[in-house]
Order: sequence, then C-alpha cells, then structure tokens
Amino acid sequence: MVVLDLDTRCEYDFWQMRLKNGQWAASWANAISMDSDGVYPAGLSTRGSGFAFLGGLIWPDELKKGEISHALVFAYPYTKAGGPAAPATDSDGAVKSKTALPEGARLRLDPSLDLDALGLTPAEKTIARALQAYGMYLVDNGGESGIGIYAVDPRSALNNPYKGVLPDVDYPELSGIPLDKFQVLKLPKQDKKWRKKLGIVNTGCNNFE
Repeated sequence: MVVLDLDTRCEYDFWQMRLKNGQWAASWANAISMDSDGVYPAGLSTRGSGFAFLGGLIWPDELKKGEISHALVFAYPYTKAGGPAAPATDSDGAVKSKTALPEGARLRLDPSLDLDALGLTPAEKTIARALQAYGMYLVDNGGESGIGIYAVDPRSALNNPYKGVLPDVDYPELSGIPLDKFQVLKLPKQDKKWRKKLGIVNTGCNNFE
C-alpha cells in the first residue's frame, strides 16, 4: 500500500499492509519525499532493492493517453546474490547463476524493433515504446512465471481505471512484447558491502522510535 500526502509531498510505503481487528498493520514501512529520486539512500524500503513503491509504475491515464515518459520497474525470479547494482541500494537476490540479474539492473527493449510489425494492442504498444526509450529497472525478487511489470493497482480508484484499456483480469499478459528482444544495459559493479550500509535515513518524511 502507498499513501501520498500531497501537502507535505511525502510518500508512505507499507509492505504486507492488512486490516486486523479494526486496526491497520504492516510488516514494514518507510517514507520518502515525492521530490526525491525515489530510491531510499540506505535501503530498507518496502521493495527488495531500496526503490520506493511509487517509482516506475504504469498509470492508467498514461495508457489512455498512449504515452509513458519514464522508465518502468519490474520483478524477476532470478535475482542475483551478492548485492545490488546502482541505483539500487538494497537486495534480496539469492541466485548464484551467472545469468541471474542483480537488483538495480536496467533493461531495454531493442530500440530497432519495429513495433508496428508485432500486432500489439494499444496498451502493449504504449508500454513497448517506453521500454525502448527509457527501459525498466529490476526492483524486486518475484514473478515466478517470468517478468512482472508494476502498475497502479485498480483498487486505488472507485471504479476500474483500466476499463477498455487492459483486460479485466488480475494479471494482464503482455504476450505481444517479445522477451528475447530485451537488452541488459551495462551494469555497475555489485555493491558487495551493501549490508553494512543499510540503515534508517531521515528523509524528512519518516520518524522511527
């Protein structure tokens, strides 16, 4: 769950948020300024990578407009052990294979790919153009069946904001976008000492006791 305070420009992130006995509880929470770069400087965010929840999401109005002008974020089941790669500041990667990707890795869809020749839906084409222009960052371990790209949850609105844009299912497939056409951009070295750097940093929005 994400709560935005538009007066203070603070983003409050909650992991495993739930309502129990009339009270809200979360397994972890942290907060960051909406005017920051969207990455917790010393990790301990609600994503495995240190990225804030809000950054890189697909918004319904972007799909309706047909334009996404920022990088996206995704989850992947084969996240590499040994620490994050910048801009990530944290990691829960555990895979030791050479083909695994560290959290913080940036991928892009081959910019020479002719999207008009793929028979994409309008939503797929909008997403694919963003993936060509801006790419996507690996921000979490997950997506057991493959890559999972994050979007604003439709439960954030009174009515389904994706109606007429995406199929009315829990996990719409983007099967028209070819996975074998993604490129991994040059990676910074993994931060092997990231655990020693983890901590609660005062972002102007959080207060821990």
